[in-house]
Amino acid sequence: MERPPEVTHYEVLGILKSATPSDIRRAYKRRALETHPDKLGLQASDAEKEAAEAQFRSVCNAFEVLNDVKRRSAYDYTLAIKATQTASRIKFSEGQARLKKERDEWAQRLKEQQQQRVNAMRQASKSRSFQEPPAKPTAKASLYSAMVQEIIQELRTTSQEWLDRERLARQSQTPRARPAPRHSSTV
Repeated sequence: MERPPEVTHYEVLGILKSATPSDIRRAYKRRALETHPDKLGLQASDAEKEAAEAQFRSVCNAFEVLNDVKRRSAYDYTLAIKATQTASRIKFSEGQARLKKERDEWAQRLKEQQQQRVNAMRQASKSRSFQEPPAKPTAKASLYSAMVQEIIQELRTTSQEWLDRERLARQSQTPRARPAPRHSSTV
């Protein structure tokens, strides 16, 4: 989350950095008259008064700093440091953008390679399914199948209930014909 840029003392007074001391005094007098809280009148709310006082204090603070030669040079030095920090932050952001672009390109290449491998595996699977003979049942599977058949045969011979259930199951599996719709006759 970026902070809004700070307003400099020069911007508060509406002057250039190359302003002379007399330019600074004239700008201060003009801005002080514009922003003085007493100009609001009696009908102003408390919030408006506080905002006007804060603006007036910033004008006074800007004049105090820029009117003193030592404080002004220190302030200009601070502004220069902030400007270089901002420039390095912008360069860092450009570096981050470049890295993000490289990562995105890498991820795209990786995705394409993965898709190619999947397609190759599918193709190999399709070609293998036509070439390979069906798997032969193992001895264990054939033994199991024979045991199941023996149990079913035994149930058929010993239990009439089993035969009835088997017949009902076969009947329920066969598709039934739908009955013809009934038409009601109205007289």
